[in-house]
Order: sequence, then structure tokens, then C-alpha cells
Amino acid sequence: GELGQKRNLTTTKETYNIRTAGTPISDLPMTIRQAVWVTRRLGRKYIWVDSLCIIQDDTSDWEAEALKMATVYAMAAVTIVAFSA
Repeated sequence: GELGQKRNLTTTKETYNIRTAGTPISDLPMTIRQAVWVTRRLGRKYIWVDSLCIIQDDTSDWEAEALKMATVYAMAAVTIVAFSA
């Protein structure tokens, strides 16, 4: 089904410049598109998606971002969890 399409979109060293330049919402998996929709409906400007916001194949980025995770989630206005996609 559509929920399973495009499910492996991540940021890697190779895709970093592409991701930071902007990724069209149509290129995002349905689960993330729905989360973006909810975020906008709540009047929020930002959304954190681990697979896109952390460079997946960069150990130093993972370590640096992992140190921030407690703060990221503690300061979040809302946390959306996809338990099935």
C-alpha cells in the first residue's frame, strides 16, 4: 500500500546536500507527509524526523545528535510516533 512506499528515505553523507537544499513533500514517505500535515495543522513550523535530521552513516553526527535527543523530545510541543508504516 501507499504507506509502505518510499519508506527508506534517509539523510546520508551522500544525500546531505540534497536534503538540506529541500526535499519536496511528494518525495517523502506517506507517514512523514502525514506528520508534516499534523505539524502544520497545529500551527508549528518545524518537525524533527530522526532519519532525515541525523546523518545516518556518520557516527560522529549520530553521537552528537544522540546527546541532544533528551532535550529535543523534552522541548517538543508534540511528539508523533509512527508505530506502523
